[in-house]
Amino acid sequence: MDAANAPAEAATEPPDASATDASVGGWSWVNPLPQGNTLHAIWESAPNDVWAVGDLGSMVHFDGATWTPWPSGTTCGLRSMWGSAANDVWAVGDCGTVLHWNGTTWSPVPSGTTSDLIDLWGIGPSAIWAAGTGNVADPGVLQQWDGTSFSTAFTNASATFDAVWASSASDVWVVGQGPGGGVKYWNWNGQAWTNPTAPFLETTGMSLWGSGPNDIWSPPFYWNGSFWTDTTGTSRYLGYGGSMGGTGPNDVWTSSGGHWDGASWTTFDCGGGDVAGSTFGDLWFVGKSGAVSHWDGSACTPSTPASWSNAAFRAVTAIGPKDVYLVSDQVRHWDGATWTTSTVPIPANYQATVWDTIWGSSNIDIWIGAMLPGAAGTAQYGALSHWDGTAWSSPTILGNEESIMGIWGSASNDVWAVTQARLGATSHSWHWDGSTWTSVVTGPHNGGTAVWGSSATDVWIAGGPMTHWDGTTWTLETSAPVGLIWGSGPTDVWVVSADPDASSASDVYHYDGVHWAEVATLPFNATQISGSGPSDAWVSGNGGAAWHWDGTSWSGTVTGTDTDLYGIASTGPGQAWAVGSPTVLRFMR
Repeated sequence: MDAANAPAEAATEPPDASATDASVGGWSWVNPLPQGNTLHAIWESAPNDVWAVGDLGSMVHFDGATWTPWPSGTTCGLRSMWGSAANDVWAVGDCGTVLHWNGTTWSPVPSGTTSDLIDLWGIGPSAIWAAGTGNVADPGVLQQWDGTSFSTAFTNASATFDAVWASSASDVWVVGQGPGGGVKYWNWNGQAWTNPTAPFLETTGMSLWGSGPNDIWSPPFYWNGSFWTDTTGTSRYLGYGGSMGGTGPNDVWTSSGGHWDGASWTTFDCGGGDVAGSTFGDLWFVGKSGAVSHWDGSACTPSTPASWSNAAFRAVTAIGPKDVYLVSDQVRHWDGATWTTSTVPIPANYQATVWDTIWGSSNIDIWIGAMLPGAAGTAQYGALSHWDGTAWSSPTILGNEESIMGIWGSASNDVWAVTQARLGATSHSWHWDGSTWTSVVTGPHNGGTAVWGSSATDVWIAGGPMTHWDGTTWTLETSAPVGLIWGSGPTDVWVVSADPDASSASDVYHYDGVHWAEVATLPFNATQISGSGPSDAWVSGNGGAAWHWDGTSWSGTVTGTDTDLYGIASTGPGQAWAVGSPTVLRFMR
C-alpha cells in the first residue's frame, strides 16, 4: 500500500543470518536472492527505508543500497502493509496475523480474528483498519486499531472483504464480494454501516484508494461523493488496475502500471502485485519470485532478486560438499566458493531445452538427460549428454518421444538410463558400456520411472512393476512397490510412491534385503529421493516439501518456500540442496 511521507529512520540491522527467515529451519536461499517467495505488499517511508512482505511470512528491507531478508516471526502469508512513520509500520496477513514495527523490532499484535487479513489502511497511529476475507468458520471481518488494541468494527457472515480505505474515522469504505456474487461496497459514516449501491455484476474492483471523501477509486469503479459509477467508456476507465496509491486527485497510480493526471490515464512499463511510493517518480513494485522493481518516472529498474532468477531448475546432484551440479537450460556447478555455468551443444535439427535429469560419479563423469524438441517442433527425442571435466558432449539421441526419467551407474563404463515414452512410442532401458548406449530388455514393459543400484550386480528399475538386475539376469519383482528409488546399500533401499488413497500424499517403503515394508506416509506428492547414508535420506515434493530420515523416523523441515521442489541431493549429514523453478535452497545444520 502507499506510504506516508514520513521522515526516515534507519532500520536496525537484522539478527545474524542464521536466525533470519532466509535460513529458517536450516534452509537458506541461494536463488533468487535475497529470497524467492512471492511478495504481496510494499511500503516506503524514504528511498533508504523500504519494506516488502509476502508468502510464508517473507520479509525484506531495503536500506538504499541492499535488500536484506528479515525475520517476521511467522510462516503465515503476509498480504498488506501500511505505516504512519518509519517507526510505525504494520503488516497483516493470513491466520489473522498482525505485525508491528516500532523502528527496532517487528512484534506480533493480537488481531482478534483468525480470518485471513487481506488489506490494511490507516489515517494515523491510532486509527487503522484491516479487512479480512470470509470463510465457513469466520465471516468477512474488518478489524480496527484504536491505538491500544484491535476490535471488530464490522462483520458480514455472507461476504468476503478484499480492501479497505478511509478518509477519516467517520468515512470508512470496504469493498468485497457480497451475497450472490458481484462487487459490493459498504461505508461507515460515523453512525452506521450502509450499502451505497447494489452489487455490480463484475467480480473485479477489489481495490480501494482515494484522495478524499469525494474522490475514491476502485477500478473500474469510481466514487464522486454521491454514487459509484462504472468508468467503462469514459476517460476515467483504466480496467482492473490492481492496488493503488497517489498524492492527490491529479496524481494516482496503480500496480498494473497506470497513471492518472487528473484528465486521463496513461500506462508505463512497470508493474507488479502491489505498489508504494512517495511520488510518481519514486514508485516500488513487488511480485512473483521475490521480484522488486523501481520506477523513477522514466524507466523501470529491477531492484531484486539478483542472480539467475528465471532459471527453471529440474534436478540436482552432489558429488561432494564442494561439488554440486544443477540443471536447467544450462548446467551450474558449485565448487564450494563459486558458481560457474556451462552449456550443452545442441545438434543441428534440434532445439535447446531444459535438462531435467542428472547423475554423476565424479567431476569428470556426469550424465544429464532431457527431451530435445526437433527443429520443426513436431516431435521430441530423448537425449543424453556427458561431462568429462572439460566440456559437454554433443547429445546422444535416443528414441522418439522418450522422456529420460532416471540415470544411475556403478562406474564410468556401467551406466543405466530409463525412459518413459509418450504418444504411443516405446519405452526403453538403455545401458552405457563406456562407448555406446544400447537398448536392453529389462522387463515386460522396459524403461521405467527411476533407476538406482548399489553395485554393478544390484540394480533396480521402477516402472510398473519393479525389476532387479543381479549382474546376470533381470528379475520381475512383483511384490516390490513402484516409485522413486534410492538406497545406501543392498539392505537399505527406499521407494517413495504415490498414495493410491490420497491425491497429495506419498507412501514410503523400505527394503532390508529380504522384505519390503511400508513405513510412512508423507503429506505431499514426492518428486525425488536422495541421501548419503543409512541415517541421512531426503525426499522433496510439491509445496516446498523436504522431509528427512535421520535413521529413526521421517520428519518435515521448514524450507521457507511453497514453491514445488523438483530435486534434492544430500552432500552428507546436515547438508543438502533442493531445487525448483526458479528456486535453489541449501540446507546446513
